[in-house]
Amino acid sequence: MADSYVVDLDKKTCTFRVWQLNGYGCVHSVATISFLNSDVGGYVDTMLYGAVYKNTYKYLIQGMNGSNMWPPTDFIPPLPPMKRRMTGRTKVNRRRDASEKLPRHTVSKAWKKISCSVCKNVGHNKVTCP
Repeated sequence: MADSYVVDLDKKTCTFRVWQLNGYGCVHSVATISFLNSDVGGYVDTMLYGAVYKNTYKYLIQGMNGSNMWPPTDFIPPLPPMKRRMTGRTKVNRRRDASEKLPRHTVSKAWKKISCSVCKNVGHNKVTCP
């Protein structure tokens, strides 16, 4: 499937819409800029420059006091949500780890006589009944 996208370098837009959302060009816009032998760095939004980034975070953000230092209020403190029962069958046994061996629970039919459900004779079943 061949999709085509329209790139407008003057408006810094692409119909793929990554350029408008992120502020930097998508593969289509970079391919267009490289095809025109232009500098890709000139089309990057100034918000993404390192100097602007450092200027944004140059001020120290002070931490808040702990909840034990908050002023008391007359309001009722919020309660945890009510426990509700989940639907479905409850899990009785503990969940075993992947490294644990599963218990072998098989019933041996070594001493049991096989009888046919069609003719009621012993020694064969209904699949091999004559």
